[in-house]
Amino acid sequence: MSRIHLLTVTRFAAVLAIALPVLGLLGFGGAPAAAAEQSAPNIAVTLTSDAEALAAGERITYTAEIVNRGEAVQARVVLTPPTYVALGSLDGADVDGNEATWSLTLGAAETKTIEIPARIGDIPEAELRATALLSLYVGDGTSPLVRTASADLIDGVDDVQTEVSPLPGILLAVGIGLVVVLIALAVVFIVLQRRRRAAEEAAKRDAWVGYARRESHPTDAEVETPESG
Repeated sequence: MSRIHLLTVTRFAAVLAIALPVLGLLGFGGAPAAAAEQSAPNIAVTLTSDAEALAAGERITYTAEIVNRGEAVQARVVLTPPTYVALGSLDGADVDGNEATWSLTLGAAETKTIEIPARIGDIPEAELRATALLSLYVGDGTSPLVRTASADLIDGVDDVQTEVSPLPGILLAVGIGLVVVLIALAVVFIVLQRRRRAAEEAAKRDAWVGYARRESHPTDAEVETPESG
């Protein structure tokens, strides 16, 4: 393989190495990933309580809502309230201490709602919020697919929550967009440079061929005619 061909292959490989990830980010060639994403579980959960502010001795009801946006799936829903919250009588749940687990079969596009009665015990003085966790596991998985919480106010405790600014998320999205644009521009620049260099090399080859032809077949003006004596 000539040096010119080797350089061309090397540059083409470099362009592909940069262009393929960019095309993937832009959505080209993503059919296998899209199919895998469609088959993955898509479940949302929410947990709320009917109390405005909790106080010792009060009875409340937690409401868990499980929304399956995908195909049918086997799931486990685990409610973990604070240690001072005692759960009431629960149908279909496996209760261990103050933690309850439900084994559910979620049909495609099905929504299930679970109501959980509970009673508030003595709340520790240092407690700012009564936070109950709801976790959803798929199949025999040990890591939750999704998790949510109900962070209830406690009567007599002034807990002012700081509003989270969406600015960091916006900046992250803008940064990712800029990176994609810069990579795309780099790909275009490399392709243009490759074409320009290829054109220059072709012009040099043509010039060399023309020079060689002139040397091997000189014109009449270039041929010296010897003078007669």
